Amino acid sequence: MNRSEWSFDTPRRERDLLNSGLVERAVGQIASLARNEEACKLLGVEGVLEGQLDLAFLNDPLEWLASDIANALDAAESSDDDAGQAPESLTLDIVVAEFRLCQLLQGAIDESELIRRVRRLVEQS
Repeated sequence: MNRSEWSFDTPRRERDLLNSGLVERAVGQIASLARNEEACKLLGVEGVLEGQLDLAFLNDPLEWLASDIANALDAAESSDDDAGQAPESLTLDIVVAEFRLCQLLQGAIDESELIRRVRRLVEQS
């Protein structure tokens, strides 16, 4: 996937983030990166969560992850908007590390459920 396919210009202007397939692509690519050791090494995932998470993560790790992905998508969308300051976004290494930690806690991640949750949170924003 080239960078131009990640452009938020068209979906943002149409407020069509959900219909553009971006949520599904983002979750799929995060999952692929998280499952690939070489990608995790390149991203520097090991140790990146030190001091980043509190015990609330353990209440519902999948919801925490979904929230962070939705916030990252929203921040990326906002960063393309020249009208104001974009909210702070989590970096890819943190989201990938959270995916891996969630996978360790739950044994497996249902990507369809994660997509459903991210879409719900994006709709609410």
